[in-house]
Amino acid sequence: MKDLIGGVPGFASYAAFRSGEGGMTVTVCQDKAGTDESSRRAAEWVKDNISTDVSPPAITEGDTVLAF
Repeated sequence: MKDLIGGVPGFASYAAFRSGEGGMTVTVCQDKAGTDESSRRAAEWVKDNISTDVSPPAITEGDTVLAF
């Protein structure tokens, strides 16, 4: 994933989490254009590399309200 989305303009960070029901990822970019491009690249990668049994991702967007 680092090579896939690390070069997106405005990219700041990426984290992946696993849970009992599946998992989630969090991508942080400096602007919406960066998050849109990273989502597009990730969706393309999933389409090319993951079986068709995977549910489509739910994308939630928002602004940072607290960071430390």
